[in-house]
Amino acid sequence: MSRIRQIACAVMLVSPVLLSACGGGGGASGANGEKRFVAACTSKTNMPQDLCECVAKKARNDLSKDGFAMLLATLEDDRATADALRRSMKLEEVTQAGMFMATGPAACARG
Repeated sequence: MSRIRQIACAVMLVSPVLLSACGGGGGASGANGEKRFVAACTSKTNMPQDLCECVAKKARNDLSKDGFAMLLATLEDDRATADALRRSMKLEEVTQAGMFMATGPAACARG
């Protein structure tokens, strides 16, 4: 599967985040959060592990703590946590987290 196709699949996975305009971060902090992100990313998006590791690091650096936690909850299919976070976050944070899976993997794939 090409990287572009993998990225497109990842974008479709997080489309509920993109569609939600409206909230932190239970257990998503530290290295454990990145490990969980990589595990969810590889199982849910068909992206290879090395790409998911890059995306996890980029998400940790580019998103707010709650934004990272919301994205992780979305990848892990934890709607209750993702919804609670979404309601508590500023619109800018929600938008940034929602758009991340459209931009983050592409940035990692480019190197």
